[in-house]
Amino acid sequence: IKGADPEAKVLNAGALEFLDDSIRNFWTKFFQLGGSQYLDYFNIHYNIERSSNAKLSPATFQEVLTFFNNLMEKNGGKKPLYLTEFGIYSGTPSSQPAGQVQTNSLIQPTPSEQSSNQPFNDKCGDGICDDFEKNNPDACPQDCQTSNRQPTQQSQSEQSVSNQNMPYQSPESQTAQYFKYSILAFANGVKTIFIDLVGGDNDPVGSSMAFNTEGQPRLFLTTLKTIESRIGGFSRVDKIADSQYKFTVGSKTVYALWSGILSNEIFGRVKVTDMKGQEQFMDASGVELSVDQPVFIELQKQ
Repeated sequence: IKGADPEAKVLNAGALEFLDDSIRNFWTKFFQLGGSQYLDYFNIHYNIERSSNAKLSPATFQEVLTFFNNLMEKNGGKKPLYLTEFGIYSGTPSSQPAGQVQTNSLIQPTPSEQSSNQPFNDKCGDGICDDFEKNNPDACPQDCQTSNRQPTQQSQSEQSVSNQNMPYQSPESQTAQYFKYSILAFANGVKTIFIDLVGGDNDPVGSSMAFNTEGQPRLFLTTLKTIESRIGGFSRVDKIADSQYKFTVGSKTVYALWSGILSNEIFGRVKVTDMKGQEQFMDASGVELSVDQPVFIELQKQ
């Protein structure tokens, strides 16, 4: 790529969230073998919050970011992060039929297909569980019988409704999550976040997208615009405490907060911007932080 265009920027195919240790092991080996030298940015996906395994836990997202940043730092230095698949569901997703497992990819290989990364002489379906298939359980599940996905055909007694354990999440709750996850991302080296565009309401993946199928924007889109308007182009970010971050934007200092007690450096008259972009001027002593209502705070000249 660089030979054809020296100015080109190279990213890896997106690293998945940690569904099992195989993801950690793969990327650990990649960087230990010097893979960092071939990348300008490191690309990650975080789809778990729009799947039947949704945790709605910013701490879990933080774990993923910390793992990759530490791994890169130990093996050639940190790369800027790109978050190219990311979303958080809303509502009570129920469009998925019973027994069908929600996946994070629109197209997946059938078990009989040869993985594009599998050595040519290690045939899928030969009945031999070779090293590649052991290290990549989904590459050819019938050879190793270790796939993380459930069989396509299940008896009635084995079927389960994959979304039945997903709690209802209001648009306001989804919006608060997008705020927190976005701030965590930017505070941990993510340069760009990509959001999917259009999807149906009653679906884990579709409900995470910026617009519904009728073209109506979801509430969290306002929050993403608010984040951009408040901290877009920031030059520095510091963690004050858990759930509290300070961004330097030009000559301004902007705080992103959603729990705990206000730092002593936040005092006097302040501008508070909620996750819907609504502004309020008040004394800092009157600010009460809430996990469900994250805010931006800017100090005002006294």
